[in-house]
Amino acid sequence: MDPRHPDHGADLSGRVLALDRTIGSSSSSAVMLELLRNGHAPAALLLGGVDAILVLGVVVAREMGYPTIPVLEIPGSELSRIPNGRPVQVDQQGLVSWNEPNG
Repeated sequence: MDPRHPDHGADLSGRVLALDRTIGSSSSSAVMLELLRNGHAPAALLLGGVDAILVLGVVVAREMGYPTIPVLEIPGSELSRIPNGRPVQVDQQGLVSWNEPNG
């Protein structure tokens, strides 16, 4: 949501969102709930640290019967290995994978 961020305004739909840390307010849960409700949420959240308020939006969505997404806490050293803009998958067991570039 930060207008100074280089990806501000990007569509998160169907993308895995990896955040080493969050900077937010209590409204992040409401924003996530709305993204889930209207079908514009990321496919998964990979967080370098727990953000209970952001995750609350996913929990409330589940309780309200909206589609939900996986939320995983990933050590920062692992998050930094995920290449920006490359396809990433999160399987049913919570394993995160991607194809390394050739070369």
